[in-house]
Amino acid sequence: IQNELLKNVDDTKKMDDIVNKLQKVKQLQESLQELQDRQMEIISKSVQDVVAMFPALHALCVGPGLGRHPLVFKVVQQVLQRGMESNLTLILDADVLFMLSLEEYRELYKELLKYEGCIMTPNVMEMKRLPSPSSFGSENDNKNIIVEKGHVDAVSRGDVVMQCAEEGGLKRSGGIGDVLAGTISAYMAWNQIIERGNEGGKQQRAFAVWTACCTVKRATKLAFENKRRAMSSRDVLDEICGVIAHMEDDIERR
Repeated sequence: IQNELLKNVDDTKKMDDIVNKLQKVKQLQESLQELQDRQMEIISKSVQDVVAMFPALHALCVGPGLGRHPLVFKVVQQVLQRGMESNLTLILDADVLFMLSLEEYRELYKELLKYEGCIMTPNVMEMKRLPSPSSFGSENDNKNIIVEKGHVDAVSRGDVVMQCAEEGGLKRSGGIGDVLAGTISAYMAWNQIIERGNEGGKQQRAFAVWTACCTVKRATKLAFENKRRAMSSRDVLDEICGVIAHMEDDIERR
């Protein structure tokens, strides 16, 4: 009888353990569902906050300082889709290019390649990570602009390529790519204003991007001449205004 009682006690303990484990699994599932719901709320709210600013924007630059958190990528995906629906000029740099190299965002990447208001600014490594536009069909079908940064910047749209051979500084400081993305954004915003009253404005987009590349190259050269090895991207930024003023003076004299 004692052995039978002990067996029943063991069986009861086992049943209690199973019940406890099932309860923990259920609680975990509920917690995961709550977390997923909360994530969806965060994504939706973040997207709404950015989209609410669209009417005040001529161009939107995404990428510098973005980071690579998966939740942030989900927000960016929806922001870019809404940006295309709103015909907003999009300048994509840095971490957003890493995002577009992921299989999960391959369809978005293909859509952006065919969106004429999109400018991508990859460096050599970022360009290698991104799937070749030709792998999705003829490059003539691609309407976006790609700026392949390097010693000589290459601005391409479909099978047409312009090279910016402007001399730059001898030091490549971190953050100069961000300065270029911001400068392109400013030039594209100005071009967007021109487009409103001029059908020929769209044809000038690639030229506006090429001019931005030349602007940053000249600013980098001047910054290096002044600061030499102590040059930082901040020094390049400080030279932008003077370079643009000088370029405007040259145009007026002609």
